[in-house]
Amino acid sequence: MASRFVNLAVKHMNGRHIPFSIHRINPADFFYPTGSPVPKQGSAFVPPDEIQLPPATIAFDWPSRQGQPCSMDFMAFGANRDKIVAVDSIGCSYLYDAPVRSISTNMPMMPTCMLQPMSIAVGDNGLLVMSKADHQFVALNDGCDPNSRYLLPMSGWYWQSLKPPPFPSRSYHQNEKGSHHPFEVSSYTVVGNSQFWVSTVGAGTFSFDMNSGAWMKAGNWELPFRGRAEYVPEHNLWFGMFGKDDQLCASDLIAVSAVSSPVPHILWKELVWPKDWKLRSTHLLPLGSSRLCIARFFLTSDDDKEENMSDYKRSTTNNFGVLTGVEVVSDEGGLRIIHHKSIRFDFGLSIASVL
Repeated sequence: MASRFVNLAVKHMNGRHIPFSIHRINPADFFYPTGSPVPKQGSAFVPPDEIQLPPATIAFDWPSRQGQPCSMDFMAFGANRDKIVAVDSIGCSYLYDAPVRSISTNMPMMPTCMLQPMSIAVGDNGLLVMSKADHQFVALNDGCDPNSRYLLPMSGWYWQSLKPPPFPSRSYHQNEKGSHHPFEVSSYTVVGNSQFWVSTVGAGTFSFDMNSGAWMKAGNWELPFRGRAEYVPEHNLWFGMFGKDDQLCASDLIAVSAVSSPVPHILWKELVWPKDWKLRSTHLLPLGSSRLCIARFFLTSDDDKEENMSDYKRSTTNNFGVLTGVEVVSDEGGLRIIHHKSIRFDFGLSIASVL
């Protein structure tokens, strides 16, 4: 599912009264005019263009119950990812429709609280959400709730509890060597708009059929991605980030079987960035017409002795994102990446993510 805009969710950490804001960026800013791309050459670092973050389209205050603040997570879905659902840590949800700039505050409560939610858009109006911490699994649908207690349920948005995956539920864990728990979800994607795939190192890959509500094992192998993988219909392949260096790769998930694992085809690796840039996260967003946005979020700190990011001195820490436009083109039976523009947005003490 392509996006006409890139949505940035910013959590302000500088004492602002309104702590959450959504900013929409035109992805045309990341690309040279059609027919005149200027690919980057060589391995030397080229500083990205720095531009100011556009004004927020909407802002959210701290959600609270009995005066106790809680966190919020934001997830984009729908045609062109124009709908954004905001969910707090006790299950309250709010829906923002970006094209008409309207917000629905009468959304139903989630059936369960989500810790470290992972989300992925399905079809034109569906959203799947799974907790990375304990594998709780829900869907946001538009229609008549089949489990409604009312005799004549009204059509509208509703949350649906789904069966969790059939492998052990473990809270997020990281051992001293930096490796994650074997049953933590390492990658996930949607296949054919009807199957939701999740991977773990210890249990392999499982597929959830959205029509029957049943889980089945796809294989003992792990998907060759980190985090969410996206389907690009122009090439009939799935794209995602691979390895510790977050290299862009593609894989054919239709051709796999229970015994043959997906083969990652490494397409492009970002140029080496300065050593004092500490990578926080990487996200991939399809933009349609074989174009992708790679969003990397970094921080820098003047205090190199600190090992825990939460221990960085507030006065010396700067968070920023580098958004890069790339184009995937067919080339002699294979694929080639054209690297367009990279743009940097500074957030200061605030933390941002792409939806």
